[in-house]
Amino acid sequence: MAQTIEKLLLKRTPTLFEMSGAKSETLFETIALFQKRPQHLAYHQKRVNRTFKEYFKSSRSIDLQSLINNYLQQQNLESTQYYRLKVIYNREGVIEITHYPYQSKKVETLLLVEVPNASYSYKFTQRKLFDALHKNFDSDEFIITKDGYLTDTTIANIALYHKKEKQWHTPKKPLLKGTTRERLLETQKIVAKDIDFRSLDNYSNIALLNAMIEFKIL
Repeated sequence: MAQTIEKLLLKRTPTLFEMSGAKSETLFETIALFQKRPQHLAYHQKRVNRTFKEYFKSSRSIDLQSLINNYLQQQNLESTQYYRLKVIYNREGVIEITHYPYQSKKVETLLLVEVPNASYSYKFTQRKLFDALHKNFDSDEFIITKDGYLTDTTIANIALYHKKEKQWHTPKKPLLKGTTRERLLETQKIVAKDIDFRSLDNYSNIALLNAMIEFKIL
């Protein structure tokens, strides 16, 4: 049964945490595998292409479809198992591809944390900011705010259900533009809005969005 935002939040105001997001030369994509097939691969390819163009300043990229197909041909996967596929890469190409059965994380508490210099515009393997939050605070997950406006959790984009407008709003300026968020915006199942923590009374529920859990209402 879905919990209200009020019950999930440990505090109604953000806790200040001074730390910036670190960059790295290695990045990764997390891709869902169902019935031995990668899900929504075009959105992951689009993000990889953008990373090469904007971050690496390169006209080349990697072909996820062919790389994953070659990898899967060498694996003995169970057709009924839901897998998490991880592709690690840098400007030179793919470093490693791994997979393992996926088990979703249980989230029963959320803590608002104001991180003024938070940055994670590309899917870096370097995740010190997120690791530090889990080390320094006692909560299942965290909603990171910047200047009071909601961004993401450490594992997913978010969407909140607006009571009066009766639609799901996702923060207009997330730390990372997730593939599921992009897909749901395109299909107009969610709408991008600036969400100030002081406006949370206007919302009833919260959902997590990422490639593995799709759209999960907490």
